Amino acid sequence: MYNLEKVAKILGLSKRTIQRDVATMSLDVRNLSLTCPTDTRNYTLTEYGLQWLADKHGITLEADEDIHTDDSTADENSLVSSLLEQLRQKDLQIAEKDKQIAQLMEQAKNFQVLLQAQQVLSFPALKRSIFKRLFGSKSEQ
Repeated sequence: MYNLEKVAKILGLSKRTIQRDVATMSLDVRNLSLTCPTDTRNYTLTEYGLQWLADKHGITLEADEDIHTDDSTADENSLVSSLLEQLRQKDLQIAEKDKQIAQLMEQAKNFQVLLQAQQVLSFPALKRSIFKRLFGSKSEQ
């Protein structure tokens, strides 16, 4: 995994160029290229992202360049990747729970409307006042 400055140094491009290229990536390439595609402040590119940027600018990556990380960094990167995957799974679970809560709220609203309608139907018919019964016309009855 490579941060923005390291990628710019390896490819010999400016940080602004890398940022612009990352911003214009399609969604599927962005998901493969960045460790956290939703984090717009801190770009951390994967091997795929580095290779994609190199191909875009016609740069061949030399085997002797210092683009590979040591074992401890690789272990940390794999840990970060697994934690990011766990976060994505949690986000999916939270989204599913949000859908369920919205459905339950809609159901409760529907039950409330039905209850009010039932209460209106159960009220007895209003009796006419005594004056209306005595002095009202026969056609109203």
